[in-house]
This record gives sequence, structure tokens and C-alpha cells, in this order.
Amino acid sequence: MKKLGRNELFEMLGCRVKNPRWSWCAMSHDQTRAIFTIWKDQIRSGISKLTPTERPGKKRHGAIEQKKILELAFRRKIAVFGLQCVAKDIRTSPRTIESIDSQALVKLKLFKKRGQICGRHKGRVLALELVKTGAYRGNRKSAVDDLGEAPSGNGIADRAKRMATFIRRDSRVRAYVLKRAKGACEHCGSIGFETSSGSAYLEAHHVIALCDEGKDTVGNVIALCPGDHRRAHFGKDARSLEAKFINKLIKMGQRKRTRKI
Repeated sequence: MKKLGRNELFEMLGCRVKNPRWSWCAMSHDQTRAIFTIWKDQIRSGISKLTPTERPGKKRHGAIEQKKILELAFRRKIAVFGLQCVAKDIRTSPRTIESIDSQALVKLKLFKKRGQICGRHKGRVLALELVKTGAYRGNRKSAVDDLGEAPSGNGIADRAKRMATFIRRDSRVRAYVLKRAKGACEHCGSIGFETSSGSAYLEAHHVIALCDEGKDTVGNVIALCPGDHRRAHFGKDARSLEAKFINKLIKMGQRKRTRKI
């Protein structure tokens, strides 16, 4: 499994963060799984404290969200996992991430101690195994009514830094690609299942990943069914699929062919 960023990994595991700038945990859309950021330096005897500590008079959005998800996960006894992270500087607050263990997550058993919710480490689970149980399928915005002209997008992916570096994606590009697909996977041709809004469900995939300097444009994004999307990320033929996607976009006139020197 290739290395992924924290938010990207959360989403591939079925849990989309509410806000990339301050969310430190996430729950799946069907509320059957929750993932929390756990810090390597704060693990004590196989236990991680999950209830966030706040300074008097200061309420952080991330802390408020984490308390809500924690209480819900504890009350409903849902599956809980921890993503182990290493902080750039353990003395700063809020922290920023130096590195994550993207290969495996820690299975946690929640319990309360002195009014605080903690997670006891109960072994490790390969992230790929969790991905196989299904990626995020929450409420997606429906595609635009009129296709119109292709948006220019970003030739160089726009990046902003706050707590950590994350990539801002042009929502118009995704909307255009989903409308272009007309409800069918642009690789295998299968029709996406019908969502509650009546639209066909497909996922937008950046052929050349943004983290690899790929462009956030319609010439680098293809609409895929969930199976092909996960295959593009984790399949052993991911590299050959990348070439097929590029040729598909070239044939559609969405991407220019690169001249060989």
C-alpha cells in the first residue's frame, strides 16, 4: 500500500474528516466505524487518552468534534481504530504531523477513567483490510445540470498551510467530470448505483495524484465506480491502469498527448 496523507487515508477507510484544517478524528457515514489520531509519544502502557485537553476559556472546533464522536462511539460500542502519528514538535499546541503509520491501524477498546475516555490497544489491523470493507459513500453533491465549458482548474495544485499542508481541489472540476460520465464508470462502463438524490454514484479520481504534482484539471480526473477507484489506489495493476486512464482521457479530447523526445 502506497503512503497516503492522513485525511486521504481516513477517507479511503470510509471516514471523511469534517474539516481538513482542524479535524483529528472522523466517523463513517453509517456510524459503524470511527478513527482517531493517536500520538506515539502519548501512549502509556498500551493506552491512549482520547478525550482532548482544552485550556480554560478556549474551545477548539477539533476538540468539540472529537468529544461528540467519542461519546457516540462509546455509547454505541462501534468499531474504533487509532491512526498512530508522530508530532513535529511535541511541545506545540495544536500539534502538526511529522509522519503517520499508513500501513496499519491500532484497534482500540474504549473505556472511561476519571471521566475521560481512553482507548486500550488491542492489536494492529492492516489498513488495506479495512479498505476492502468499503470506502466512503456518504452524501455527495449531485452533478451540475449543464455541462458547459470545461473549467480551467489549477495547472499547479493550490496548496495552503495551517496546521498542516493540504490540497485545495476545484469542486467545479469534479462536478464537470461526473456530468461528463453520464452515470457510467469511464473505465469499465458500469452504471453507478442510484443515490437517495436520484443521481448515479461515481467517484472522481486524479490519475496522477496531486501529491505527485498531478494537475487538478479535467484532463487529469476520471470518473470511476468504487471498485475501480480502490483498484486504482491499491491494485497490483495500478500502474497499468494509470496508463489506460491517460489514454482514455486523450481519446476523449480532455488531455493532450505528451510528445516523446
